[in-house]
Amino acid sequence: MNYKTKKRFLRIISAMMGLLIAVMALSFDPIKADAATPFEEFPYSYRAKLKELKNMHPNWTFVPLNTNLDWNDVVNEELKGNRSLVSITVKDSWKSKEPGDYDPSTGTYIGKSGKNWVKASKEAVEYNLNPVNYFDEYHIFAFEQLSFNSSIHSIDGVEAIISNSWMQGNCLEDDKPQPGIRYCNAIYQAGIESGVSPYHIASRILQEQGRGDVANKKNYNDLISGKYGVYNYYNFGASGKNSAEIIANGVAYAEKKGWNTRFKGIIGGAQIIGADYINKGQDSLYLQKFDVDNSDGNLYWHQYMQNIQAPMSEAGLTYRAYEECNSLNQNFVFEIPVYKNMPNSEPPVNEEKVREFVRRLYSLCLDREPDEAGIDSWTELLVNREMTGTEVASGFIFSDEFKNKNYCNSCYVKQLYKAFLNREYDDAGLQVWTDILASGKNREYVFNGFVLSEEFKGICADYGIEYGNGINDNVPGTMPNGDCQGCGAKDNTVQFVTRLYNVCLDRDPDEAGLETHCSLLRSHTCSCSEIAYGFIFSEEFINKGFDDATYVEYLYRALMDREADEGGRDFWVSQMAQGASREDIFNGIVLSDEFTNLCNKYGLRR
Repeated sequence: MNYKTKKRFLRIISAMMGLLIAVMALSFDPIKADAATPFEEFPYSYRAKLKELKNMHPNWTFVPLNTNLDWNDVVNEELKGNRSLVSITVKDSWKSKEPGDYDPSTGTYIGKSGKNWVKASKEAVEYNLNPVNYFDEYHIFAFEQLSFNSSIHSIDGVEAIISNSWMQGNCLEDDKPQPGIRYCNAIYQAGIESGVSPYHIASRILQEQGRGDVANKKNYNDLISGKYGVYNYYNFGASGKNSAEIIANGVAYAEKKGWNTRFKGIIGGAQIIGADYINKGQDSLYLQKFDVDNSDGNLYWHQYMQNIQAPMSEAGLTYRAYEECNSLNQNFVFEIPVYKNMPNSEPPVNEEKVREFVRRLYSLCLDREPDEAGIDSWTELLVNREMTGTEVASGFIFSDEFKNKNYCNSCYVKQLYKAFLNREYDDAGLQVWTDILASGKNREYVFNGFVLSEEFKGICADYGIEYGNGINDNVPGTMPNGDCQGCGAKDNTVQFVTRLYNVCLDRDPDEAGLETHCSLLRSHTCSCSEIAYGFIFSEEFINKGFDDATYVEYLYRALMDREADEGGRDFWVSQMAQGASREDIFNGIVLSDEFTNLCNKYGLRR
């Protein structure tokens, strides 16, 4: 496995592991939510059909290949030159009538690779490029990874693919390298030696050479007839302005490679497919035609075939082989390209339902009816997809109006339950989330826990709202700065700081000092231990002139919320007698579980 193949494999495994981790994380989340599904990683237009396939085949896995390419740019690239051709027999709307592709004076299409292959129209390219058009049991195999897999590939499966063709039950006509070797065996051996799916090899040969004279088990195509003493089963190098030039170039390619027996032609061509395509990241039928994976540092030009219908037709052959071998329920992985700005990639928006979504947030978050300007503004942002449901929700929860309600931690969590889970809190869940806040996590972190739930995703879906992602919770958090309007509880920071004034300085706080210390706590600029340090080592406290024993007693009251026991006091005093500083004693006590519990009592971090 070369570097590019490893990189691609690891990307798929990483995506699958990410889904597993998400499911495991939810199992420990107090929010009642269903396991996350991978379908939200895909555009809206993909989801219904992929879910239907998943229901039919639970063992199948669908992984997005995020190309980061704009849909319209890719279409335009595939229309350049002769990259995209169609058979002259397809409907007219699929054939280009651009200058140089069509002669209006005669009503004829101009051949681009022999007379039977003409330039594809934009309509044809868009249809065959769009992954959605492959989402059925047959054509989904255009996205199957094409590496050899002995657990699912078999000689019988190869025979199923080549049935009803000149190869069915037939032996290699030149009896080399050994008499009587059958095509199905030779193709399977090619899969082993090249690392390529033998089903892909078989379908590729049929795609290039056709089914031939089935009755007489013959194929008279020049490049495999033996007429020139070489065998080019895959039409490598076979391009040109006319049939003679195409044949000459294909023969020259085979001669250069030394494919002077049928067996060598089958094996050698398969090895090129493996080395030049599958092991370079183009490991699906789709990617071999549409080079939209940048694993090799290039885009668009490295395309095996010009026929834009080849991935669909070959995928159908692969399906047939698996079906006849009863292998359709194997653990297949389908890696499906995703583009930016795809047609129908987002669900249609119902403006009235969006307004109801916004009205609901006004009611549940701000406890009031919306003002006309506000509801119009939020609705417009959602309808135009300038903001997601998660972003609008954060706009309400972290608005000044909401903050000014000064909800305590418990009331804050209760509001999130109503707004984003559409239900009342349960006692166990409420305890978990308030404990998380008490441990030092900010309110943004807890907000993410709610809006990333399946329940809120469902609410967004019900209103036709684009869901979005969580918000940045690695920022200084928001804290209440007054009495809670939910339960009337006093501001926890005010209570904590007031207590330090009372215990350490034996007085009530002054207004300016109280506001300064509370502001530092609310903004997470300082922790509780840092605020306590400021009191214990303030000039006002030091000037009290306490001896060591009294100093320790004050620390017990201030930091452990109790009187000092005789043994504890004597221990700390003896430490100072042996050279420890008062700051050392402070640090020893402030790291105790009792101080941590005291901080938790106020919903603050130590």
